[in-house]
Amino acid sequence: MRILMTTSFALIAVGCNSGRSNSAPAIAAAPPAVAQPEITINADNALTVAQAGVRGSLDLMRLGYIGAHFLQTPMPEPAGAEPSQPSGLATLQSTTVDGPEGGIATFTWDDIDEDGAYTSGDVFTVSFDEYGDEGMLLNGVMTIDNVDLQGLLPGDGTYLLAADLNFVGLSVTLGSTELTISTTLPFHVENRILIEIFELTLPENKLIGSFEVLRDTRLLRYETSETLRFQFDGAVRSSDLGGTVRFSTPTFLVGSPFLSDPTAGTLVMSGFKGTSVEIEPNCIVPGVCFSLDVRVDEDGDGEYDVSLSSSWAGLLP
Repeated sequence: MRILMTTSFALIAVGCNSGRSNSAPAIAAAPPAVAQPEITINADNALTVAQAGVRGSLDLMRLGYIGAHFLQTPMPEPAGAEPSQPSGLATLQSTTVDGPEGGIATFTWDDIDEDGAYTSGDVFTVSFDEYGDEGMLLNGVMTIDNVDLQGLLPGDGTYLLAADLNFVGLSVTLGSTELTISTTLPFHVENRILIEIFELTLPENKLIGSFEVLRDTRLLRYETSETLRFQFDGAVRSSDLGGTVRFSTPTFLVGSPFLSDPTAGTLVMSGFKGTSVEIEPNCIVPGVCFSLDVRVDEDGDGEYDVSLSSSWAGLLP
């Protein structure tokens, strides 16, 4: 069983962002990913590099958060359970959840200690049937185990949570590509009155379709009542590129809980010998963004040499 510790980045975020201001909280220091970039970035491969960076950061974060958020599902009522039912038969309870973008999921709770509350040691299973959320279509099974919980779930009070998401041949359709994922993602959630912080830190390489997100990658999601902020630092290996690139967010990617894609901030993919590509939403007014500015540093001198244009949809596989 893991031991939960209150992380300093949460305290920084709470102190600097109450959800009532457009100012970003100070970005917490994150340990660099071990992997070093191998790909020289240029105008010809810049969009492929950007796609790899988005898959390894934003999309992996979204997939993890979809799974973890099921622990906010209200406790399902026992189906047909009688007060006299023998111990052990009433520990499994299920309910159905409609997908925000269609389909359903069956959420099952195994109340291991039979205390009638989500607590450490309980096990959860989610069976997806054409379940749509965050631009992804999910089919198959995911479990949540190794739960270590301090506080009450579901609810919006203060709690600390660590657990493992286990994808068991989960089918994920993203854009025109269908991926089959069988892996485990350890995650942490810290919820305060004004902010929720979700974190994925990979202890080992994780294969997500044709992309391998490398160990020590750290993905953070901060949510207040009005804003979403993403902080990424990691590396991804792409079979399309034949090597590794680093990714990071020098400034937070910023969005809204009510919008699907970030509307401000930058995501930078770093290559061999200082080459890089930076993507930034191009918005006609705050929150209304139809394209991404793509800037390429081909010679590693810190100056962008080529400007391209794409979109979040255009970077889908």
